[in-house]
Amino acid sequence: MRFALINGQRQEAQPRLRGTCPACGDPMVARCGNVRIRHWAHLGRLVCDPWWEETSWHRDWKAQFPVEWQELVQHAPSGEKHIADVKTERGYVLEFQHSPLDPQERRAREDFYQRMVWVIDGTRRSRDRSQLLRAVEDATTISSEIWRLRGFLDDCAFLRDWHGSRTQVVFDFGEDVLWFVFPANGRVYIATFPRGGFIEFHRTGAGEFVQFYPKLVQAVTADIAREQGLLVRQQAQQQTLVASGFQRFMARRQRHRSRF
Repeated sequence: MRFALINGQRQEAQPRLRGTCPACGDPMVARCGNVRIRHWAHLGRLVCDPWWEETSWHRDWKAQFPVEWQELVQHAPSGEKHIADVKTERGYVLEFQHSPLDPQERRAREDFYQRMVWVIDGTRRSRDRSQLLRAVEDATTISSEIWRLRGFLDDCAFLRDWHGSRTQVVFDFGEDVLWFVFPANGRVYIATFPRGGFIEFHRTGAGEFVQFYPKLVQAVTADIAREQGLLVRQQAQQQTLVASGFQRFMARRQRHRSRF
């Protein structure tokens, strides 16, 4: 963890400091070695929040936001509590996920935080980016920044693991753009947006993302409507063919009877 409480104040790890955990109140010791980033650790046990993880990737993302938004303890009416990576002024929790995540735990976190966004580390496995790009190459282009994926998602582990999320999911491949997964009506859409614009939006509530997200929703809604309209027309054509085929059958049958 980046912060512990010393005399009731949040403080970063420094050599020879001791503090208490803001979540459980147990003693913590500052770890300030030369290999790992400086952090606080519980004395004699693992971190009290089983959802917690911390890497330099996490630190880099959290550093994009004010210190007072970072590592905030969130409480549920049941008494359950967890440490959110970042909680913005507008009430959104940003969870930065590096390690693999069990679907059941993913759903539990989404239920707990409600208004949240997943940011997923795409650099952990080298194959994830190439698999995603292959899926996009085979996708239907909706616009220069939006694609509808085709078929099942087993060929791309990232999409298979995350397309079922009930909240917004963003893939970070360490580039200037982020990749958004947008499930809708049984389909999966992918969109790209600049990293800086995403950060600006969650910092200030302003910027290009304010226009981008409604455009994404509008484009997806229009695509679904087109697909459904095409399906309706295809079904009507099939019904017409079946009806005309039946009529021709009955006409042949009637001609056959009239011969005798």
